[in-house]
Amino acid sequence: MPSRRRILVLSLVALLPTGLALTVPLDEAGAAPRPVVPHLVTVPMGAVASHADARSLSSADATESTARLRTAVTRPGRPRAAVVAASAPTAVPQRVGVVGVTWAEGSGPGVSVQYRTEKAGRWTRWAFLEEDQAHGPDAAEARRAAARSGSDPLVVTDASQVQVRVLGDPAAGPRSPQLVVVDPGDSPADPGVGVARPGAASATASRPTIYTRAQWGADERLRDPSTLEYGAVKAAIVHHTVDANGYSAAQVPALIRGIYAFHVKGRGWGDIGYNFLVDRFGRIWEGRYGGVTLPVVGAQTADHNSWTTGVSVIGNYDTAVPPAAVTSALTRLIAWKAQIHEFDPLGRADIGNLSVPAVLGHRDAGQTACPGRYLYAKLPGVRAAAGAVVAGLPSLSLDRDLDNRGEADVLATNDNADLLLYPTTNQRTISAPKWLSTGGWRGIDLVTIAGDFTGDGAVDLIGRQTSTGNLLLYAGTGSTGLRAARVIGTGWGGVDAVIGVSDWTGDGRPDLLARMKADGSLRLYPGNGAGGFLASRTVGVGWSGMRLLAGVGDWNGDGARDLLSVSTAGEARIYRGNGKGGFGASTVLPGDWSQYTSVTGIGDASGDTRVDVFAVDGQGVGWIGSPSPATGLISWTQQSQDLTGVRVYGG
Repeated sequence: MPSRRRILVLSLVALLPTGLALTVPLDEAGAAPRPVVPHLVTVPMGAVASHADARSLSSADATESTARLRTAVTRPGRPRAAVVAASAPTAVPQRVGVVGVTWAEGSGPGVSVQYRTEKAGRWTRWAFLEEDQAHGPDAAEARRAAARSGSDPLVVTDASQVQVRVLGDPAAGPRSPQLVVVDPGDSPADPGVGVARPGAASATASRPTIYTRAQWGADERLRDPSTLEYGAVKAAIVHHTVDANGYSAAQVPALIRGIYAFHVKGRGWGDIGYNFLVDRFGRIWEGRYGGVTLPVVGAQTADHNSWTTGVSVIGNYDTAVPPAAVTSALTRLIAWKAQIHEFDPLGRADIGNLSVPAVLGHRDAGQTACPGRYLYAKLPGVRAAAGAVVAGLPSLSLDRDLDNRGEADVLATNDNADLLLYPTTNQRTISAPKWLSTGGWRGIDLVTIAGDFTGDGAVDLIGRQTSTGNLLLYAGTGSTGLRAARVIGTGWGGVDAVIGVSDWTGDGRPDLLARMKADGSLRLYPGNGAGGFLASRTVGVGWSGMRLLAGVGDWNGDGARDLLSVSTAGEARIYRGNGKGGFGASTVLPGDWSQYTSVTGIGDASGDTRVDVFAVDGQGVGWIGSPSPATGLISWTQQSQDLTGVRVYGG
């Protein structure tokens, strides 16, 4: 899994990428926001015999709850669901309240939760409230927080009472079930959040308007600071909150405060689970604490939080079609996060040994109906629209994140034939090495990070076995390293350079270039997207004089991948790809490159959406080179990591 980093949150304005025409917050009207302390009441639930009004179960409800139960309970026989616990009718805040049910962790497998509300003296019919353990923190946070199992939170507006019941196996019901009722409190600022002052000027920047935790009145004393962790963002997971859809704009801050209190005080999590929330009016709200520009690990999709950002749309979109303002907000937010964290909304991602679309619904990563059938049906459009916004960004043209932790990687071997991985940062530095494997890399050369060569969302490695001339594929696992090598080509003994150039042909699949030792010709091996090749062809001649070759992604920002060469005389040149498998014009790069013994493309290591290169000189000193699109000059940053005695792979 991605490294869990506790970091100091600094001002990142100077580091944010630019280029997206998205709005930023305007001045707000009305009272200044202030923290609001929610009031939470827990009501123990008793045996159904104590609440005869909750005992009766319709045929349809019995059938559905029994089906859920039988998917989770494996004891002999075929258990039938019954009402195993119920609450008394309980008063709720009349304007807006949040309710839910919790029980002891690990008890009551396969239970269902139902609720009904009283409005104007009339009770609604019983309805299911989703019980979904896929919503929640990863195991480490759950253990630290002594989390409880439970239902999703339910927003109740304009009701006087609520009653809940639990349906499950009478022989194995949940322990210590409780009804949780949250009064999120009132703030005079709530009606004014999101209302621009008359005459306020419009603004554009690289981020959408995001209303902060302070603006929805978060009481920061509730959350557990020890659970703040950072991972990677490889994908965006869309949820819905399964709430009523008729809430007003002024009720939204209180609604979020209620969900926050239920997650922290009711479920025992460290903070609100979602990274962001979107209301039906298209407003985007900051969720979990830690910085909206950073890869904050949420508690929204258990076992996959470390690789994703979670966006929850407030409402029940299994019963209603989301407004256009919702899909527009999702598009703007996901496009912005994709630009910052360098993932392609139209691509695939590995989020902890699960290959998924980079923009997905919660149901794609767990057994749940979330985000509701109508919102789920909108995700292909959101995916396409967000992908169009970031299309052509050079930072997305080269994927060298082999360990799936959010940074481009540099590979090397040492004298013990260990494979080392040096992660980069977005501040033009490489970090200390990590051992991908110990021993076993003697006799393997021409190693290159090939991108997602197998099409499963994980980045893969390719190298040549010197004793046989076989080309080997080491498929990435996305989290734990590399799978065992398999042969994907024979007869590669006559090759003296293999270059991972990403998508050279424009078909969306990574390709390889290889130089023939005999005549210096350059051949293209198009990837087939499944770990193999299509027919190869010659795309250049006379390349023998090139001492170093490296795929660098889209160097000049024209949308096509490019190739960097360093001649025996030390001249560096960019050979522009034409996006169709061939070359355009070449451009000489400034400076003398004869000092470098290895050069490789690393994607964006400076946070400016442009691609950078990593080079090692003859003294074992590493350098990150960042080109200026305005002047063509390259700014070199010396690295502190000592690379003496290791062989850094180029290409």
